[in-house]
Amino acid sequence: MGNLRKKKTSSSSEDSSSSSDEFELLKLKNKLLKRKLNKQRHGHGGKKRRHVSSSEDGRSSEEDAYNESEKEKEQNSEQTDPLGIEFVEVPSLSGEILEVLGPKQATVSNVSEDIHKDLVIRWEQIIKKGLNIDDREELLKKYPHPQNFVSLCSPKVNPEINEAIDAATKKRDEKLQSNQKIMVAAISALGKALTFLIDENKENTPLSLIEPINDASKLVAELFKDQTLVRQSLISKICGGN
Repeated sequence: MGNLRKKKTSSSSEDSSSSSDEFELLKLKNKLLKRKLNKQRHGHGGKKRRHVSSSEDGRSSEEDAYNESEKEKEQNSEQTDPLGIEFVEVPSLSGEILEVLGPKQATVSNVSEDIHKDLVIRWEQIIKKGLNIDDREELLKKYPHPQNFVSLCSPKVNPEINEAIDAATKKRDEKLQSNQKIMVAAISALGKALTFLIDENKENTPLSLIEPINDASKLVAELFKDQTLVRQSLISKICGGN
């Protein structure tokens, strides 16, 4: 009986050990299945990575093509302005068409030779800011109208007419008259310089000096005449054309 019990207990222990072995085997199979599934998943991911890497290769080839196109643009940059506008060379016209169109007009330059830089600096300040009031009054006194040049005087408005015109017209006429006084002084100064050159150097008169001074005097005289006409036009409108 004792042996039988031992056999039973041994057989039961064997059964329990075999069942535990089967359980471990199942666990092992589950692990293998999981690994296989993971490998399959990683296998798909690897394909994706290969696809990505292939796309990266494609990108590199696209980058190469882009770099080549940029090099071509740089080579053609001489024919392109900073705004990116490409210039196209226009074919020249045939001789027959040019003959029908006629000769090309020569461009005329509207500038003269340079003057002394110190003159430019001083005159430019006067053009931009004007003369100082004291300096202007001093120049007007320094160069009054010549005694033998009566018509150079700025015309004065008749007192009766001066009372008939409105304040705005009177103010404008006074401004025009003030401008004419400056022209009188300018012509007087230019005339004084010309008189000196002509009288003192009768035989050796430098014509290169006389001509520009005389031209300047004529231009100022023309401006003086225009100012007189403007003044007469303003006053005649107020007086009804009389």
